[in-house]
Amino acid sequence: MNRLWKCMGLAVLCGVLQSPYFLSIPGRLLFSDILLQLGFGHMEFDISSLVDLSLRLLPFLLFQIYFGSFLFRRFCSASAYFFSRCNHRTRWFLKQSALLYGYVACFLLAMTLAATAVGVFTRQVVFDGSSALLFGSYLLTHSLWLFLTTLGVNIVAIKLGSGAAFQLVAGAQLACVLLLLLWKDVLPLTAESPHLALGGMLLRCNPVAHLVLAWHTSGMEALDQRVGSLGIRFPFYVSVLFLLLLALAVVAVGCWVVKRQDLIVSHQETGGAS
Repeated sequence: MNRLWKCMGLAVLCGVLQSPYFLSIPGRLLFSDILLQLGFGHMEFDISSLVDLSLRLLPFLLFQIYFGSFLFRRFCSASAYFFSRCNHRTRWFLKQSALLYGYVACFLLAMTLAATAVGVFTRQVVFDGSSALLFGSYLLTHSLWLFLTTLGVNIVAIKLGSGAAFQLVAGAQLACVLLLLLWKDVLPLTAESPHLALGGMLLRCNPVAHLVLAWHTSGMEALDQRVGSLGIRFPFYVSVLFLLLLALAVVAVGCWVVKRQDLIVSHQETGGAS
């Protein structure tokens, strides 16, 4: 329970810190405006926008730091004793993964509520009809990504230690952000580009691109007036399926690592054998 309250406190702090992004919007403030800003706003493929995108990943990175030892802590001390009483490591890992996803969902919900509360207390927030689908898409895509990256930190930490694991996973996320520069000049998403279809397909292979809500399309006219800034077909359901497959792959790798991990090993975190 203590961990949950700390998670909620971190989420509220992150939600408040992101409020300047949408409080500067002129005119009435829509709930979909808040969601779009939590979903990294209307990003462009240039250095300034990608630096901004990297900074907006800070709540994710803070969550990954705090929960980076959520499963790994069992391998740091007394692991042989703990797992001698746990006959089914795979079942244990799946239960812990489900619990981690619960923390992820609570974190995102609390962050959204905190950001919305700031909007309500400072301005009038209008809950428009298109925000329901946008809210669901935001929760699904962002929770899957935050879950698989945080779980990835825990899995890598079992082999390399928590510090190296966080650096590796955080570095991979920032590398995905930097790769978006390819779509500025090399693979521009313009009608004049001879590689428009290829560029769109490759963009959907970059997992970070699935987090930018404004780049998507929905098939819902009211919502598509707010999103679809790239001018290409980029359905929300494609992002959900893509990130779900990545999450399942990470879970499968985690099951394999946990099942085969030798418990009598030396860990950097403890300085000796567990």
